[in-house]
Amino acid sequence: MRAGPSVRTGRRDVGSTPGESSTVAKMIRSVARAKRGSAPHLLLYSVNTFLAYRISEDFYGGLHYVWCTPCFDSRADTRKYAIPPSANPCEIYSGLYEDSVRGDRHSSKISENKTGILAGADARMRQGEITARQLSDIAGRVMYSDPTDFRPLLFVIPYAVVRHIVKPVPLSERAHPLSEEYVVPRLPRRLFDILEFRPR
Repeated sequence: MRAGPSVRTGRRDVGSTPGESSTVAKMIRSVARAKRGSAPHLLLYSVNTFLAYRISEDFYGGLHYVWCTPCFDSRADTRKYAIPPSANPCEIYSGLYEDSVRGDRHSSKISENKTGILAGADARMRQGEITARQLSDIAGRVMYSDPTDFRPLLFVIPYAVVRHIVKPVPLSERAHPLSEEYVVPRLPRRLFDILEFRPR
């Protein structure tokens, strides 16, 4: 899983869109159906940076590209999940948290995220989804960003509500051949929750 295009201790963002209560109710019912065995997973987890999140909200209509797994920390059950550090949400979150909080301007994780944000923006412009001016604005945000702008956000996604848009990652692109990884190219903000916390 890649940290791309989500820290203040103890903060929890649950959104505030119109009709939120009905949307949340639908999500709860969907999760309940998943518990009864109608879906292969209960939740999916994805780590993204704050800057990537803001760009998706401001330029892409609140549609987020997420790379996710069904396990927050694969180290808790190595017999079931073969997810290495580069795809393990818990380890990705911890690494980004340390680099962003400590202001590491040489962080490889932050550099990779910058590259991913710019590549995604360029692809969207070529597809006609954003203008050249908007691409320039995104590049400017990345150029003048501070390490603290790359603090991690944990996206928690009920599988049942995204099962129609989630796609398995091709084997050749996974972090490990036995790793269970998924991608949601256009995840609406209303379909996931965001958590921020201080890693142990």
